[in-house]
Parts: sequence; structure tokens; C-alpha cells
Amino acid sequence: MKYKRYSKYKDSGIEWIGEIPEGWEVNRLKFLKKGSLMYGANEIGELKSSTNIRYVRITDFDSNGDLRNANPKFLDYDIAKEFLLEDGDVLLARSGATVGKSFIYRKKWGKACFAGYLIKFRSNKNIFDHNFFYFYAQSKNYWNYVNSV
Repeated sequence: MKYKRYSKYKDSGIEWIGEIPEGWEVNRLKFLKKGSLMYGANEIGELKSSTNIRYVRITDFDSNGDLRNANPKFLDYDIAKEFLLEDGDVLLARSGATVGKSFIYRKKWGKACFAGYLIKFRSNKNIFDHNFFYFYAQSKNYWNYVNSV
């Protein structure tokens, strides 16, 4: 994939980033999020639920960013309500062999909440595109960082 170059660039002020397009700015993720980073529900999940709120676990998303439909689990609304996902929420695996694995939730999948070994990042959509963060989490730079810590 090849992108058209911007007409003007400027120094980012950060050595490892280098130049960025004029009109862009460098910012920390903590200033681009809406609310706090959040761990998911520490529940087992059920095969069926009266409210059918999908319980998204690490094993439910594949390397292409799609939600798998094999063996889905669900939670009742009373448990799930604190952990409901919004379109564009990015989930990150926080530990184990899958640490760093990411997933972007799309509302087309229906109401869903997320499991405890995931961290939810919700961007402030007025100033930051959640897709950018998700795509960055697929990059070599991201994985080099994850593997270094």
C-alpha cells in the first residue's frame, strides 16, 4: 500500500519519530482518550443469556481484526452494563502469550462487553481517530515496543 506524500513536513521534536506532516501534532495517548483505561469483567460467560450481550474474550478475535463466532459467550445485562463497548473501542490483551494483541469493536456485531484480561481504550473522537490507534497496534514499531518490555 502506498500513500501520497504530504506537501510539507516539520520536525516532530522527538528524535525517534522524525518528521511529521505540517498541521499534525504529537501527543500522548493519555490526552487522546475518553475516560479511563479499563479492565473488563472477570466472569466466565454463559452459552445463552436472556439479554444476549456478547462477551468478547481474547480468543474471540482473530489476527484480521474480525470477531469469531465459534463458541461465543454471553453475559446478562446487569453484569455487562459496566463493560459495554461502543463502536471504535480498542481492546488490548494485557498479559500472557497474547499481550499486546488488539481488536477494534464495530457496532455491526451487536451489543457486546469485554473480558477481564483485556483493556479498553476509548478515544475522544473529536480529536483522535480510533482507527489510527488500532492500525498502529498492528505495526512493527508497536510490536517491537511490546516485545521489549
